[in-house]
Amino acid sequence: MHTETEPVVVVLDANVFLAVLLPDATKAGPDNVRGAERLLRSLNPGTLIAVTPAMTLAEVRWAFARSGRGDYLQAYYTLATALADRVHIMPVTAALAYESGALRARYYSKANDVSYIDALCLATAFACGAAAIVSTDPHLLRIADAPVVTPSTALEHDNIETWLGNMRRAS
Repeated sequence: MHTETEPVVVVLDANVFLAVLLPDATKAGPDNVRGAERLLRSLNPGTLIAVTPAMTLAEVRWAFARSGRGDYLQAYYTLATALADRVHIMPVTAALAYESGALRARYYSKANDVSYIDALCLATAFACGAAAIVSTDPHLLRIADAPVVTPSTALEHDNIETWLGNMRRAS
C-alpha cells in the first residue's frame, strides 16, 4: 500500500512514449496523446515514477524505422538519459522473461492475442509493485485482474494529484 509520501510507480507501455514521440504513427486517439503528454510532464521522483521494460527501446526504435520519420537517436537520448531520474528502464532478466512466458500462457487467447512484450509489461508491473500499467494496447486493457489504465484517465481528473491519489488508493 502506498502512502501519501511515497511516490506512485506506474509501468509505461511503449505506446505511451510513442503517443508523444510519433503521435501520427500510433493508434492512440487525441485524448490518449494528451494524457501521455500530461503523464510524462508530471513524472517526478518525489510523486510519480515510471518504469518501463528495456524492450520499450526496441519497440520505439522499430516504430521510428517503420515510419521513416523522426529522430530515433533523440528519442533514445530522451528515454535513456534525459528522463533517467523519472523513467527507470528495467532490464529483461532471466526471471522476468520466465515470468513473462507464464503470464502470456495465462492471458493469451484467440480473442486476446497477448504478445510476449505485453506479458513483459505485466511481469514488470508485478515485479516492481506498480500501482498500474499505463497503455493504449487493447490486449492489456482486456486483462481484468491487472491494473491497466489508458493515458486518457489522467485527463478525467482536475489535476494530476487527484489521479495520483486514486492510483495510491488502488494499489
